[in-house]
Amino acid sequence: MPRSRTAPGATTSGPSSGAGPVRPGRPGPGGAGPEPPPEARRHHRGGCQLVGEGRLVEAESEFRAAVRAFPAFPEAHGDLGVALARRGELSAAEAAFRLAVRFGPARAVAYLNLATCLLQQGRHAETEEWARQAAHLDPAGAESHRLVGCALEARGNFAGAETAFRDAARLDPNLADAHWRLGGLLVRRERPQEAEAAYREAVRLKPDHAGAWVALGNLLEAEGRAPEAADCCRRAVQLDPGSAELHNCLGVALAGADRPEEAEAAYREALRLDPNMVTAHSNLGNTLRALDRLDEAEAALRGALRLKADYPEAHNNLGIVLVQQGRTDEGLGCYEEALRLRPEYPEARLNRSLSWLGAGDFARGWPEYEWRWKMRHIKPPPATAPRWDGGPVGGRSVLVLSEQGLGDTIHFVRYARALAARGATVLVDCPEPLAGVVATCPGVDRAVARGTAVPAHDLSVPLLSLPGLLGVPPDAPVAPVPYVRPAPGRADHWRAELAGAPGFRVGIAWQGSKVHRGDRLRSVPLTRFAALAAVPGVRLFSLQKGPGSEQLTGAEAAGMGVVDLGGRTDPDMGDVGALMTALDLVVTVDTALAHLAGALGLPVWVAVPYAADWRWLQGREDTIWYPTMRLFRQPRRGDWDAVFARLAAELAPLVAARAGTEGAGA
Repeated sequence: MPRSRTAPGATTSGPSSGAGPVRPGRPGPGGAGPEPPPEARRHHRGGCQLVGEGRLVEAESEFRAAVRAFPAFPEAHGDLGVALARRGELSAAEAAFRLAVRFGPARAVAYLNLATCLLQQGRHAETEEWARQAAHLDPAGAESHRLVGCALEARGNFAGAETAFRDAARLDPNLADAHWRLGGLLVRRERPQEAEAAYREAVRLKPDHAGAWVALGNLLEAEGRAPEAADCCRRAVQLDPGSAELHNCLGVALAGADRPEEAEAAYREALRLDPNMVTAHSNLGNTLRALDRLDEAEAALRGALRLKADYPEAHNNLGIVLVQQGRTDEGLGCYEEALRLRPEYPEARLNRSLSWLGAGDFARGWPEYEWRWKMRHIKPPPATAPRWDGGPVGGRSVLVLSEQGLGDTIHFVRYARALAARGATVLVDCPEPLAGVVATCPGVDRAVARGTAVPAHDLSVPLLSLPGLLGVPPDAPVAPVPYVRPAPGRADHWRAELAGAPGFRVGIAWQGSKVHRGDRLRSVPLTRFAALAAVPGVRLFSLQKGPGSEQLTGAEAAGMGVVDLGGRTDPDMGDVGALMTALDLVVTVDTALAHLAGALGLPVWVAVPYAADWRWLQGREDTIWYPTMRLFRQPRRGDWDAVFARLAAELAPLVAARAGTEGAGA
């Protein structure tokens, strides 16, 4: 199920509407005015030298001496404006630039400096006016077009701004800033591929452009390319190590790349540089949550709210932490506060829906769950037909689009039966490993392996939208268990394969998909199952495939006597299901295998974390979804010792009873 992103609401840097530094005056096109006297020129030259040395106060004195000696000296007025602007005295700089324009009306640089100063003050209409006059005086000048673009973008004229930035880049192909700002504009216009190209051109032209590097990193992070994003943001930090904002952005990228320890270090450096940086406090809280250091996470988020009480992201993030601590009502209160501040906040709406669903409040939870499509990292499955809205559907074909993980597909494909009962022909698009299993579900007319040709259909609908649209209570017999079947013929194969295996046969799995954001909390090392292996009469069989299976080669695993069968199963999960039918029990963490065993109606015990996924509801050891499943919950956060001790304790009498029955039968 989707989770709130690691650092929701993280502030990210990108091109702003601000302008670059104002420029010292240079002779421009047009006629020259009266010649300044030598004294004025001497003071002007002295001021320019002092500006170059960074001695701006002394430079101002020299420029003022120059204009006292010759009031109609446009270059001196312009360079006085430069010195004042660099000291942040924008009003005084503006007055100087206006005198430079008055006394040098044919000099484009005077107009450019005035436009730049106005842009720095947020006076965008005036910026555009003066920048266009500069462009009229010097049509080949790229800077005037860049300034026009900045002004137009700030006023929401994105098409005009794009044209202006492209003109600037055309007139001066080496103007990195134009490409950088064009990239930012293209991000706003939701054209990420073009934006990436613009950013990459900016950093090619100017490898030390920290702003372009971090903008590229932010774009890549938003596109789900977090490792690349982290590399870009790290380059930006190397160029400007004193920027708290850049360290914060690096932390966001590292968190997205599932490198929370490094992200923590980046956020802490941002806070060392700027202790009042609210976003860094909030993002640090998220990363501490990912590291399961919830008390520290809560403290960081409350620190953010002390600095900014009306910060919806921090309220949302605090809500997540409180829910994971088991303080669901307090967490819901935080989501409500986030939504009071920002009613259309997708992360908070989705998190609230998960809390409602976890409490069994399906009437409110399912409609609210539709907010998942507003999340930045959740892309709706591609629809090739109008979306079904819950209306009459008899006589039409509906393509059900699977979403999220394999377990979600197994869990919710049961609703195909209710959809078929309304008269629909049901097609299910699903991951290839599940096509065989899904095809056996009642109500499914055809399973379509993702990537293969999709038959013609009238409507489409995302799989996890079906419960809300159908209005079927989750505990009703939507599809009686078992509602899927194993691969034909393979069950006999596996029974024959294991016929000679002595003992009570327990299939195990310990690692879920690392793509799942909550995998750190739900997966365990294989060695956790040593307690089960120690139960007399138990024989463990690994069902693990892919990530996690490498643990089978360890010395400790070898001592447990685990037999690797998962690596021998076919890619089709129906084969794993067939293998499960030859076992006495399946014991697993919260993975797709738990759902498969439950859907097959096989006995399955599932070890779940303290803050378990919403679908297991709150405080239950059984589940409304699978009658043959038992849940073994952590009694305290992170306490897997208690879970596996209890699993072993409950397994022992089951094994003993089986042995007694078999002995009596002998």
